[in-house]
Amino acid sequence: MQLDHPEIDVDAMLSLLQRDGVVTLPGLYTSIIDTLAEQHVQIFKPLHPLGATAVSHDGECIVPTSPVGLRAHGCDTLAMALSPRWFSALAQRYFNASAPIPVSFVSLALDHEKQDPTGPGNHHPHWDPSLSLRLMLYISDVSKETGAIEIVRGTHYANHLQRLKEWKDNRPYVERPECAGLGQEFETLEASAGSVLVFDTSLTHRRGLLQPGTQRRVGFGHIQSDLAQRQLAGVPYQDILAADLHPHGNAYRQKKANHE
Repeated sequence: MQLDHPEIDVDAMLSLLQRDGVVTLPGLYTSIIDTLAEQHVQIFKPLHPLGATAVSHDGECIVPTSPVGLRAHGCDTLAMALSPRWFSALAQRYFNASAPIPVSFVSLALDHEKQDPTGPGNHHPHWDPSLSLRLMLYISDVSKETGAIEIVRGTHYANHLQRLKEWKDNRPYVERPECAGLGQEFETLEASAGSVLVFDTSLTHRRGLLQPGTQRRVGFGHIQSDLAQRQLAGVPYQDILAADLHPHGNAYRQKKANHE
């Protein structure tokens, strides 16, 4: 089965990702969506070994695992779709790494209506604690009514600067951090099942609220930058070289120069 799509233009994706913090691939896996959906449904059955690890909280249900874990339970197609070689190559270019960065962590989500829209959860504007790329695979059609992700393009650099400031000041990450672009209108990224988007988790984003009686089935592949791995390992900010604070530095420096 070919899931790596050699026709994907990684250079074009890189340019869009640097500029906007997000890039979309509509209908990329439409041809295999029935298999992807079947495997996703199986995982969320109560007696499935991976389903037993699900973490649920007010409408949000997430199964954390790995490509190896998916394959071990017969979900080879999901494993391949969430950890393709083109994604590793894109992460290498984006983070200026010396080699492609493999996907070591994936997660599956089955979401429903929240009972408390004012309570905790990813439906509030946020950026993530560490500098990472996320591949998001729509396994069901996703619209505004079914919780499509909402983003503010181009906010990834400003939010990364905020992340570095908080790290430097030894401030712990909070669920609702100070976000760039909140005065702008959020863009809802609706798409059909089989579509893929990749985004810098520094982007100001939120999960949309699902309408009553709806659900959202998605999968995620996660790639951490080297900077993220060092931050999560507890390395002090002062021990990081200035040149390493912006691994996506070429785009960052150019953007900064354009505003000076």
